[in-house]
Amino acid sequence: MAAGRQRPFEGTSEHAVDALSGLLLPAVGRQMVADVPLGAFLSGGIDSSTIVALMQAQSARPVRTFSIGFEEPGYDEAAHARAVAGHLGTDHTELYLSARDALDVIPRLPDLFDEPFADPAQIPNFLIAAMARRDVTVALSGDGGDELFGGYDHYASTPRIWRWLSHAPMPVRRFGAGAVSVCLPAALAVWPARFLRRLPGRRWTPDKAYKLAWLASCRTQEELHWRRVSLWPSPDAILCGATEPETILNEPANWPDASEFEERLMAVDRPKAGFNVPISSWLRGSLKDWAEALLDERRLRDDNFFHPHSVRRTWREHLKHESWGIRLWNVLMFQAWLDQRRRERGLLPWTG
Repeated sequence: MAAGRQRPFEGTSEHAVDALSGLLLPAVGRQMVADVPLGAFLSGGIDSSTIVALMQAQSARPVRTFSIGFEEPGYDEAAHARAVAGHLGTDHTELYLSARDALDVIPRLPDLFDEPFADPAQIPNFLIAAMARRDVTVALSGDGGDELFGGYDHYASTPRIWRWLSHAPMPVRRFGAGAVSVCLPAALAVWPARFLRRLPGRRWTPDKAYKLAWLASCRTQEELHWRRVSLWPSPDAILCGATEPETILNEPANWPDASEFEERLMAVDRPKAGFNVPISSWLRGSLKDWAEALLDERRLRDDNFFHPHSVRRTWREHLKHESWGIRLWNVLMFQAWLDQRRRERGLLPWTG
């Protein structure tokens, strides 16, 4: 990135396309050199579709492609992958996942990652890899495209939100945030969240309203970005006897010097999230009993890693009307990992 800032590309858009193609085509070709069966994960998005197109352009036979679909509306991208595969002429295989499939995989996650890793995309990633392994040994994917080409929504929307927020004085913003915090719970007590989601607006949800209220009091662009990518508003509020460690994310002073704020954001380390997973609805359904056992109030108190009150309140809100699935997944994966470590030491998991 530093070299790119020192020697920025100065050609036209058409020249940029040609230059990028000249870099990507041989790069993909080098990854296709293998003495074992080769394939690719295909979601139908720009990144994976580009990789597969470049693979097919250099292959004498149809490339083996694999995709995952979900039964829940709004999460299923299999149709897009199927259309891309048909257009490119790949040998395509797809697998549809249910909450039951997720529940079968979850007990294995602490062993698979050997750490309390908490990206819900780990479930479909494991399952698509298991499916592909029946036919291929190596699979390429589009991971990393968002980091290289600014694909994450935060890169463009954070500066835009900051420009909007900075027009209002801080007292006005704090008043608006307080009004949302007071009025929204009262509204949810009268109208179900599913009714409120039908109100005019772009994908309006109660949790997004809370998030916007929390963002309103930000003093800098850097603080705005930190709050946008934080799942818990205040990590210290749920951790017992611990504080959040210093990282490049929460210490903007360590960010690289760049003239454009978007460039600084693209230098913040962020794991690729290749799949949107209906984890919130699963936690209200087939995964509810599993989650309830891990979030048991006495267990949380005895383990003394998380404040039971904060976690239990979030869990109750999620079951009732909120969508805190991703936020809760962090706690759940830590709890599941803790159980696994106890088993390895010959200890029984917490039973109450």
